[in-house]
Amino acid sequence: PAAPAATTAAATAPAGNGDKPKTAEAVPSNLITIKSPMIGTFYRRPSPDKPLFVEVGDEINPGKVVCIIEAMKLFNEIESEIKGKVVKILADDASPVEYDQPLFLVEPASLTAVKLRFGLFVPVGRWVLKPLRSIPQRIKIVYT
Repeated sequence: PAAPAATTAAATAPAGNGDKPKTAEAVPSNLITIKSPMIGTFYRRPSPDKPLFVEVGDEINPGKVVCIIEAMKLFNEIESEIKGKVVKILADDASPVEYDQPLFLVEPASLTAVKLRFGLFVPVGRWVLKPLRSIPQRIKIVYT
């Protein structure tokens, strides 16, 4: 009688171990995770006949709706808080999600040099851009 119990435990153990690496995948340090702010049902589009909010490769900006989470018959639009490019979508459409569950991986946009209409500028701070050339120019301040 003890042998069948050990076999049953051994048979269920690999299934449990197989799930762990799937949820504990290592996320590259340069990516930012957009997480679910609530428990509910994740939807990638506003209605079945409408286009998806975002797809892999799409550029997003702060305030752009990336998905909807339905909780208690209320449809909550989830907006991006960062600027960047969607690298991976971690939740399936119309699937239940938990609080703080990762939904999207986003590669943040970085401001290393901005090509503007009148030349190349480099960031000095968060708000100020300084021209590389000393020619007087009309400077447009850009925040990213």
